Amino acid sequence: KYKNQENETHANTSQKFHGYIEEIIQNLPIDLVIERIDYGGSIDAKKIRDLSKELGIVFSDTAYKEYPNGEAFRKIRDYRNDLVHGKQSFSTIGRDLTYNGTIKITDNTERITQLGLIHFKNYIIDELYKK
Repeated sequence: KYKNQENETHANTSQKFHGYIEEIIQNLPIDLVIERIDYGGSIDAKKIRDLSKELGIVFSDTAYKEYPNGEAFRKIRDYRNDLVHGKQSFSTIGRDLTYNGTIKITDNTERITQLGLIHFKNYIIDELYKK
């Protein structure tokens, strides 16, 4: 949120930071200046974790790649990148996708072996609405 201005006085800078601290205390959203975040075009879970560490925000370490929501985010990002860079077409990506995906049942336990469109939708919505 803060952008250094060479002609800015110490008092003005201090006043800005007091305002930022007040916003944090009031639990208001924090704005990040996109020009200061080098994310190389595609932001993913690793970039978010790295940026969070840089900002002093610590998350518990989990195997996010193995977590269905993380896998859904990764696959969507990969599909998007392949489409944008011409590596795959919509028909190529879509031919292997089904609505329900593939589920394997072993010892009365369901395990998703291939994500389907319903998983992408549900996992992304779940992740975006987590508090």
